[in-house]
Amino acid sequence: MKLAMLILLLSTWHIGIGQGKTIKHIVSPVTIDKHFKDTLTFHKKWDYPWYIVVDDDGGNMENTLGGSLTGPDTIHMYHTANCYTNHQGRHHVRYCDAILNNDTISLFFQPELPAYASKLSVSIKDNFFWSDFSAVYPAPTGKLSWVITKQKLVLDRPSYRSGDTIKGYLEIEFVEIDSGSNQKADPRKYYYKGYFKNLLIKE
Repeated sequence: MKLAMLILLLSTWHIGIGQGKTIKHIVSPVTIDKHFKDTLTFHKKWDYPWYIVVDDDGGNMENTLGGSLTGPDTIHMYHTANCYTNHQGRHHVRYCDAILNNDTISLFFQPELPAYASKLSVSIKDNFFWSDFSAVYPAPTGKLSWVITKQKLVLDRPSYRSGDTIKGYLEIEFVEIDSGSNQKADPRKYYYKGYFKNLLIKE
């Protein structure tokens, strides 16, 4: 009964986010693939923080935000995702944070700054999940909203504890609606899909 009430509440929950809002969650079952083949190699790749520029021979580094370089500026940030989205132009998404808060797992797919400023979050509870997408544009926009229309999440096991490695595959389809007062609502279709693998950290 509690699970049914949770699904009902989540299915009708409205939250504000980004320059608009995500509305009407779809709650879907998680697919468990106990034979999930871990051929994921993207976690062996790394980059510096997005605001660090390195010259061609790797001899000089510059902090484009200004100021002198510090330790965190030179950290090797190993990839935790290998995803793609066509929102704001097709591009690669390399980072996913995995957080455990009580009995809910949250996956946060980070924006690929400075060129792209969209975020996807996936919440997992009791083998069900729901998704939220948001974005910020550099120029003013109308009133934006994002509606998830289709989603799929594959995990390698039914449950995780803090300190476990969570890995899987994700497919999300959504529409972005610009419902500015001076124009007719204009839905645009997008996708977000790919693999992720990271250590699950307790909040």
